[in-house]
Amino acid sequence: MAIIGMEWLWVMPILFTGGIYLYYSNKSALVKFHARQALALQVLGTFGWLLLLASGTAVWIVLLIASLILIVVVIGLLLAPLVALAYPVFILASFALPLSVLVLGLLGAVKVWNGEENFRYPSLADLLDRYLGRIQPDPISVV
Repeated sequence: MAIIGMEWLWVMPILFTGGIYLYYSNKSALVKFHARQALALQVLGTFGWLLLLASGTAVWIVLLIASLILIVVVIGLLLAPLVALAYPVFILASFALPLSVLVLGLLGAVKVWNGEENFRYPSLADLLDRYLGRIQPDPISVV
């Protein structure tokens, strides 16, 4: 039951930003512009984090098994420090990615709230413009 509750923590930011994007897509170019960027950030951050968890766990398990097998031949003792360091690095990375998405999202929200209507997430906005077309935010059409 707790796992089902945790899944909502991954899905809710995507649903909220997606809902804002869909609701305002025909009403305000400014809100559509920023909601599209926020939605892309949430989707990339969520799926990137899940990919990091899956791949990091798989790599660590492979290193652990290889180390345990090679310990028999003493070569595994050389691999043991790598296995010992890989897990803390993986844990730090799995905490850093969601925090960076949170910080970028808050930065974007504060900048737009303070009137910087043309705020763009670095690199992400350029990718969105290239694949989905450019949206010119119109500050007058805010609903």
